[in-house]
Amino acid sequence: MTDAPRILSEPESYALLKGYGITIPRHAVVKSTYEAVTAAESVGYPCVVKILSPTITHKSDAGGVQTGIHTPEELTVAIETIIQNIHERAPDAEITGFVIEEQAPPGLELYIGGKRDPSFGPVITFGTGGTLVELEHDITMRVAPVSPEEAKGMVHSIRH
Repeated sequence: MTDAPRILSEPESYALLKGYGITIPRHAVVKSTYEAVTAAESVGYPCVVKILSPTITHKSDAGGVQTGIHTPEELTVAIETIIQNIHERAPDAEITGFVIEEQAPPGLELYIGGKRDPSFGPVITFGTGGTLVELEHDITMRVAPVSPEEAKGMVHSIRH
């Protein structure tokens, strides 16, 4: 029997990207509101707080993301709101912590992913990201390895 596919957590994804020299947002993984407030001081305001849970794939859909946080008081309320949302929308979800992250300025959000397809092997996915990634479905896929020319073609093939 094969292992079920596993999605990398946000901190795991950041570590992978950083290992390849890709710039990542300042962030910290915390387990409590106290740790979150301390982390936000180093990450900086405005910040974002996101649920960290191995059982929640779509954090926004579950109410697990709060943005535009400017003060420790707002951060505390945001975490309480996330916990309440998760208890209502995904009561069986395991909450392992939170990611406190610098808030990026508005702009184009992109999605990049990879998986091992049973028929094709390693596959790379690229497209527009954000909360509407599944709805807009503005993505492209290529079988790995992808040459620099193919990667550029992927970028130019999306609508946005």
